Amino acid sequence: MPDPEATILLTEHDARKLLTPIARGSGVIRILQGPTKTGPNEDAALAIALGPNEAVLAIADGCGGHSGAAEAASIAVRTIADHVARAFADKTETRAAILRAIDDANRAVLELRSGAACTLAVAEIENRFVQPYHVGDAQVLIVGQRGRVHHQSVAHSPVGYAVHAGLIDEPAAIRHVDRHVINNAIGMEGMRIEVGPLITLAPRDTLLVASDGIYDNLLLKEIADLIRTGPLDQAADKLVDAARHRMTDPTPDHPTKTDDIGLALFRPNPN
Repeated sequence: MPDPEATILLTEHDARKLLTPIARGSGVIRILQGPTKTGPNEDAALAIALGPNEAVLAIADGCGGHSGAAEAASIAVRTIADHVARAFADKTETRAAILRAIDDANRAVLELRSGAACTLAVAEIENRFVQPYHVGDAQVLIVGQRGRVHHQSVAHSPVGYAVHAGLIDEPAAIRHVDRHVINNAIGMEGMRIEVGPLITLAPRDTLLVASDGIYDNLLLKEIADLIRTGPLDQAADKLVDAARHRMTDPTPDHPTKTDDIGLALFRPNPN
């Protein structure tokens, strides 16, 4: 078997990578700095191919306002890449490697003793199956060709839990004053990893792994409509452009939050 091929994007002002083929499909990753930010990009992206049928995608989002946010995101994706590559070489389970990596990344960020933290979303892809993992409000989303949502991870925040419980709707949540308060992150004592259900991808489903630079600026239906069809690289461009337009040209009717953007899109081959 060939060695794993990893692509890591860190603190780039505008970076893109088209991944074709990967895990019997195609993918794209994008990292962009927030349009009005002057500091470093605090998002980081990972795509690592494990042979022809398996891959791991991850997006880490350094918690803004905390010292070392970009470093925390970098630690998260690099630790996952190291653990997953080692598991591939040793022919051991990828799932266990991801869980160990997140735990090790949490310890490493805590050891910085700087208050650094990051959120994280991971998708393990193997033979049309996707296993999501997340910590915080970075999320994994899977939509069908007609825009139906097959999976959305629940943000680890009071507002995220309220939406999931049906206590408030999405338009109210995206404008909520506590929208950006999270209660789980890498770099927190007691960090917990949420492992989502194992999902089978249909031939034209689209997988999105993204930071809250996407989810805090676009409603779920808007995201689904932008990514559900068309060439994957164009879908990524449309998603990024829509989020950045919302950041730079807010209106009373639409949510907005200036932030960095990190995303990975994946779509399986049609046959």
